Amino acid sequence: MGGARRELKVEVLRRGGEDRDALVEHVVREVCRGLMSSRLCNTLRITVECRATTLASGKHGKATWTPVVDARSKHYRIVLRRDLDEGTLVRTIAHELRHVEQYARGRLRHGTKGRVGGRFWRPDTGPATFHPYASTDYRTSPWEVEAREAEPLGATIARLRRSRAAREERCAA
Repeated sequence: MGGARRELKVEVLRRGGEDRDALVEHVVREVCRGLMSSRLCNTLRITVECRATTLASGKHGKATWTPVVDARSKHYRIVLRRDLDEGTLVRTIAHELRHVEQYARGRLRHGTKGRVGGRFWRPDTGPATFHPYASTDYRTSPWEVEAREAEPLGATIARLRRSRAAREERCAA
């Protein structure tokens, strides 16, 4: 009776560097399951690009919304530095996926107020507030604080994956 079953769509693109596509896809799927409801998770399309980037110095990744067809699109793009060590890579994926969740739920969005560009932030409770780009401290902004809190989830998932692989290797021997 119902339509086709929806599920999270993950695409990993890599330009050079070490082939860690399977790890990236696994971590994206598991972190999404840990951070979001199944209903939200299954409506998302996430493209992860692992490459040498033009990100600002010290930044490991960036999440953006990609309006493919219309404004209701839930297609997001995450750009990651391809040379990150595994620990930093998985923490960065979790961090950027928290931003994807914030965008998808409408809690974080870019916009203007008057002629000033900035971000609108809506906490879980309370009204949305406007944060101008020029006067907002990146490190202490509420969306960044919340995203940093998600980073240990990525590390936990990677650790569980490694221990599972080690167990399977011992059993095969």
